[in-house]
Amino acid sequence: MALLTKLLFSGVCIAVLLYGILDVITNYEQNKCHMTYMFEQPEYLEIPLSKAIKEKFPRYGLYVYGEGPYARQVEKLNLQGIPVLFIPGNSGSHKQARSLGSVSLRRAMDKRTHFFFNYFTVDFNEDLSALYGGVLQDETEFVHSCIKKILRLYKNAENKPSTVILVGHSMGGMIARALFTLPDFDHTLVNTIITQSTPHQIPVLSVDSYMASFYRNVNNYWREFGATNLSHVTVVSTGGGHRDYQVRNSLSSLKGIIDPARGISSSTISMPKAWVSTDHLCAVWCKEVVMATVRAIFDIVDTSTNQVSTDANYRMNVFRHHFLSHSGSRSYTRSWTKELTLDPSATWVMEKGLTWEFARDQVNEQTYISIPIERQREDTFVAVSDIESKDWICVCKSETGDGRCKKCKNLSKYGEAIPPSDSWRKVVHVNLKKHKSMTHVIIMVPRTKEKVEVMGDIYRRDDRHLSYRMPGFIDMIMTYPESVTQGTGILTLFNDTLFYDLHLLNMDQVLKAFTVKLEPKKCSAATPDLHDGYMMKLHVPESNEDAFSFNKLSETGYLQVKLQSGNIDYSSNIRLQVYTDPSCTYQLKILVSPVQMLGQVGGGLD
Repeated sequence: MALLTKLLFSGVCIAVLLYGILDVITNYEQNKCHMTYMFEQPEYLEIPLSKAIKEKFPRYGLYVYGEGPYARQVEKLNLQGIPVLFIPGNSGSHKQARSLGSVSLRRAMDKRTHFFFNYFTVDFNEDLSALYGGVLQDETEFVHSCIKKILRLYKNAENKPSTVILVGHSMGGMIARALFTLPDFDHTLVNTIITQSTPHQIPVLSVDSYMASFYRNVNNYWREFGATNLSHVTVVSTGGGHRDYQVRNSLSSLKGIIDPARGISSSTISMPKAWVSTDHLCAVWCKEVVMATVRAIFDIVDTSTNQVSTDANYRMNVFRHHFLSHSGSRSYTRSWTKELTLDPSATWVMEKGLTWEFARDQVNEQTYISIPIERQREDTFVAVSDIESKDWICVCKSETGDGRCKKCKNLSKYGEAIPPSDSWRKVVHVNLKKHKSMTHVIIMVPRTKEKVEVMGDIYRRDDRHLSYRMPGFIDMIMTYPESVTQGTGILTLFNDTLFYDLHLLNMDQVLKAFTVKLEPKKCSAATPDLHDGYMMKLHVPESNEDAFSFNKLSETGYLQVKLQSGNIDYSSNIRLQVYTDPSCTYQLKILVSPVQMLGQVGGGLD
């Protein structure tokens, strides 16, 4: 009887574990990535290497990417661009470089820039580098030889590059960092590394002593020399979020390895203008991620030299803009004008209500929306806009008392891009207590033939910034099944409001998993706006794991609330931010998700 009981208990445990693994594999976010297509036939032109290199690495090769007429140019190897080297990962192909290469080529042609990029790619013969550490040293030494070969190809270039940008997928990112541990590697040859779904912290599987030694040597070197020999190198690491169950976000983090002044850890789900989760292979071709990465690579070029900027601080600011906190402007802004001069001939619109909307099919003349901020109760202002201009919001002190100003203090740099990705929507939050000397917020709407929508809301912070204590495991059990079917928390978000900030207390364990359900109710029959809908954002302060959900007014929105990493101190309150359409009332429910909890166990707690 005892044996039977043990067998039944073991069987139940195994079944639960398998169910959790099944949840990880099947019940993750829908793939919202679009495929990156080439406009012409991609070609991979082999670069001839010396006899000594071919004898030492007979299975490896070096290629340069080309397509259409551009391929005919690069096959002559009379190169004039900026070199980028793609390094594939475990069982990866050199052909995975085509998305970055093609998008970069088309962007240079469309923007008619005075510079362009040559994309090189390494063939490791699909080595299983994540399963056998014995190949990692050979791969590192081969990439070193490739970098020196690539730079020699520019001997006749009008503007010779002195560095190569490295892009590494999966274990390719570790190879990029391992280069600096080679005793004969010239550190000045590389100053920019971008890694995609790379397990920087520890290997996914520590299968042998070679792997353990490789990781130990590389990470210890970067910790020891990060502020000296490597101070010129900037590193970006992007994880794939929930869909990448091979490399969890905590593994792709650079925390404790590279100083935040020179390294950025992000996730594709929080990457501005991308906002998608990618599985492990999707990271190399997901159009949203590729586009954001290419924009960053273009912006780190110094237009005075048409080469990658040697200013590490500048490159870091560019990467923060594209990978962490996007102001909503079309391109990276190096410096912002602090004080703006307003056009005296512009049209002024006075908005005195607490919540308002300015929507036009087109704007025929420069228009300023003036909002008085001297209120008795209200202390916070939020504006959501799709204005494409870089400078669009400021505060001023009206000397005449009619809401008109001649000059104002620019707040546009505090903007934050928000979904949907095909819009230029952005939001600014203004703490009015910090601007007590000012009398009005000014929204600057330029002349345009495009449709424009701006929404504003002045409110009392205590009315919208709420706290909710997430249930513990005992609470979930005691309230089952209502906590799963009806919700453990229900909140009504009334119309004529634009924003709510819900602090999720007690959300401190990776095992906890919930689903937020937001359902529009009683929407007015107003004409749909340009991007009519509402957005939810899960903000996780300590780990750049923000998740987004954007839905039309006719849809019910869902957002998973769970942590991606098990080794991060989530001491700061995790926040659920909701940007609503003021024409609707909403019902928000927080549902316990047992299946996702099992998935958190089945996926492994790293």
